[in-house]
Amino acid sequence: MSFRSVAIVAVASVGLLWLTFRASAPWDGTPVEVPRSGEPGSPGSPVRTVDGPSGPGHPELKQMGEEQVVHSTTQTVEMSGEVFHLSPKSLRERVEHPSPRDDAGPELDDPREKRSDEKTSDAMRQCVLDTKVFPEKSEVDAIVRVLLQPRDLSQRDEPSETRIPLPLVFTQIPKYEGVSIAEAFHHAWSSFGCGKMFFTKSDVRIRTGRKTCFTLWAGSEGGKHLYPWGFFDSRTRRQDVPDLERLIGLRGYLPFGACRFLAPGCSYATVLLDPVARYLTHVHWECTHGHPFKECESLAEYTHKAIRGQVGFYGIDNYQTRMLAGDGAEDPGGAPCFVPERCHQQPLFEVHGPQLRQAIHNLAFHYAVWGLLDDLRAFAHQVAKVYGYFLRLSPAIAPELGNFSMDLVDAQVRKEIEEMNGADLILYHFVRCVLAAGGPRFQTP
Repeated sequence: MSFRSVAIVAVASVGLLWLTFRASAPWDGTPVEVPRSGEPGSPGSPVRTVDGPSGPGHPELKQMGEEQVVHSTTQTVEMSGEVFHLSPKSLRERVEHPSPRDDAGPELDDPREKRSDEKTSDAMRQCVLDTKVFPEKSEVDAIVRVLLQPRDLSQRDEPSETRIPLPLVFTQIPKYEGVSIAEAFHHAWSSFGCGKMFFTKSDVRIRTGRKTCFTLWAGSEGGKHLYPWGFFDSRTRRQDVPDLERLIGLRGYLPFGACRFLAPGCSYATVLLDPVARYLTHVHWECTHGHPFKECESLAEYTHKAIRGQVGFYGIDNYQTRMLAGDGAEDPGGAPCFVPERCHQQPLFEVHGPQLRQAIHNLAFHYAVWGLLDDLRAFAHQVAKVYGYFLRLSPAIAPELGNFSMDLVDAQVRKEIEEMNGADLILYHFVRCVLAAGGPRFQTP
């Protein structure tokens, strides 16, 4: 080693010893011993801040049942060309317990990360404000806070052989790829060894699995038995079924509200569709499978008559807002309805601000995962992150619509469809806005 290297090492050692001596001397000249790990006053023990002679923010340590206040003065230190103001305790800890980052100065919050968090929060806030249905700042703040919170309902800490997932309700939106997404959930639930229940035209079929949990498929046939909630009422249910608290998965065309009948920890997931495309596919299905309306020969004519109330079906307007707001799930008094005649539904073209407001509120607070049909990969990633399910989803394929093809929709007809589904358009743009903002809850690789 050269004489110059030896000299540098010697100078550095003297400097460290001087810092150690200076750090051990508090403002009144009385040395203060730094507690060892595990002793009162060491990292991890109760600490609160009080005002001291050097200003607010000095630690007050509890020791042997008595409060001992440690005062300090700040010292100016230059590291890596930057000047930092550190207390003697901070200096002492850096000398005695140097960290790998000491050559870069003290560990401070990365301002870039803070700016990124603020940018995400501002973007989320703008998404909520753009809906124009939340005039109260406190409610906007509450929604933004929950949108920024990551969700984990996977129970990954449980052993796989005994783990039973928390209940999940998948709100299926017809009539475009909804069945394939619901089927993907079915395969994911089956991998846990759960049995399944499904409806036929007259009864409920039950197939047991390796575990005592079950899933329930409420398809078009099941709707007659389940909707609104007759299946969950022993007085209206047609047969004995396993304990409904063992249901871990429910999928189908169901309005928000099914979790009230399942075990604690239940949550929802859904995939939203472009409102105009959803309208076209739903009308096309009704025309070809449901009711042979003569007006189906022309989408324009059908839409004109639907606006005048001459033709139509439930959900022809704002179907997604209706489902997420829980339309038809309760009686006029707000209680769950088990008989269809007691269920309250908004009349045709009467879905407005209050229903949209409720739908967005439910999405934020009760739907742990949401996605868009044109990005099923991101939706599958969110499901895996939050629930631990691995869905096998392929990109959505547009169905053949014949005379109802999007290519045949002129500007005037499209405008009429958008006016019929105004709430759904705002809801859809809100979801797209939030997913684009990202944040801990919605980040994708």
